[in-house]
Amino acid sequence: MRAIPYLLLILVGLTPFAPARAEDAAGGYLGLSVGQTKWNDACDGLTSCDDSDVGWKVFGGYQFSKFLGVEGGYVDLGKVSGTDTSFGLGDVDAEMWGVFISGVGTLPIGDRFGVFGKIGAAYTDIEVSSSTLGSDSDDGVNLTFGVGGFMNILRNLSVRVEWERFQDAGGDAELDVDLISVGVAYKF
Repeated sequence: MRAIPYLLLILVGLTPFAPARAEDAAGGYLGLSVGQTKWNDACDGLTSCDDSDVGWKVFGGYQFSKFLGVEGGYVDLGKVSGTDTSFGLGDVDAEMWGVFISGVGTLPIGDRFGVFGKIGAAYTDIEVSSSTLGSDSDDGVNLTFGVGGFMNILRNLSVRVEWERFQDAGGDAELDVDLISVGVAYKF
């Protein structure tokens, strides 16, 4: 994660050599983002709990115009670990992943920059293991939404920063999981 600021400085330095035009907005794209997850309320009742982890996603989408698009992909929401002293579960670990699809609204700011918002649905699966009771899993379909910004650094390459929430994820676990990430998207 320490390398991200240096990577962004290098990418900003490349921008004068790569014109990107607003009329090039329509088309498909693929990308990869890495960041940090935060599982809200996951540590309730646990001691020595860590509710943050590395999260990542691979995504693809299609921009119908410079204002509207659709995006979907796979997300790994990381892991939470702690110790339960209330119910005798012992050491507890939970991992979550999901697939998602969202509508994306984009507001270009000049030719190089823009902001976006998205809302959609995510299928999430959580696996919980306890040192005393074994493991169990649950899944469900829930709301996902987020906001972000991007910078076109080459005609077909952009860097994006975003925050996303996976609302009531993990079936009956109903956990709100946030992912803050930095990524790249390649337009084809």
